Amino acid sequence: MHRPQQPEKADFLFVHVNEWATIDSPDTIPISQAYALAALRQSGQDGIILGDYKGTPLPARHFRDTLLARRPAVLGFSVYEENINRVLVWARFAKQLLPDILVVLGGPQVTFMPGEALKQMQDVDILCRGEAESVLPALGRALVNGSPLAAVPGITFLDQGAPVDTPPAAVQDDLDRLPSPYLEDVIDTAHKSRAILLTSRGCT
Repeated sequence: MHRPQQPEKADFLFVHVNEWATIDSPDTIPISQAYALAALRQSGQDGIILGDYKGTPLPARHFRDTLLARRPAVLGFSVYEENINRVLVWARFAKQLLPDILVVLGGPQVTFMPGEALKQMQDVDILCRGEAESVLPALGRALVNGSPLAAVPGITFLDQGAPVDTPPAAVQDDLDRLPSPYLEDVIDTAHKSRAILLTSRGCT
C-alpha cells in the first residue's frame, strides 16, 4: 500500500453519500462526519465535507477538482448497505486521480469481519472500527509524524495482503466533551428546515 507524502498537517476530505435524501432533509446533514471533522480541527488537522444527495448529486467534475486542488491525505466515507456501491465508485475514481490517497471507511457495518471486507475492496485502505472522533485524529497525527499505521488504535488495514487489526480505540463516555459540529461551523444548515443531533452511541 502506498503512503502519502508526510504533510505538516493532515487534510481530510469526507463525502456524505445519501442517494435518497433531498437537500432540505435532515438526512443530508453529515452528522457523523461533522463530529469527526470537528474533532480533527480541534486536534490541529483540517478537512471539508462534500455531499452526494438525491436532490443535489455530487458532480464528478467538482469531486475531481476538489481532490486535485486540496490533494488530501485521507478520503473518508460513512458506509451502510444502501450506499456502499456508490461509495466504492467514488473511491475508485479518487484512486485513479490520486493513487497515494488513503481511503477510509467508517460506520457500524465495518466492525463486522473488517479483514475479510478489505480483501474484497481493492480501492479501500483502512476501516475505522472505533469512534471517528478518537480514531481519525490519531490517524492524522500518525501521518504527520510518519508513524506506522499499526500505531493507530481502532483501525484495520492490509499489510502485504494480510489484515491487521490494531487495538481498540478509547471510547468517549461523556459525549458533551466532544466538539459540536454546529458550534464549530462544520455544518451548513442554510437549506434545512430541521436539524439532527446525536444524543447517544450504539452499534459498536
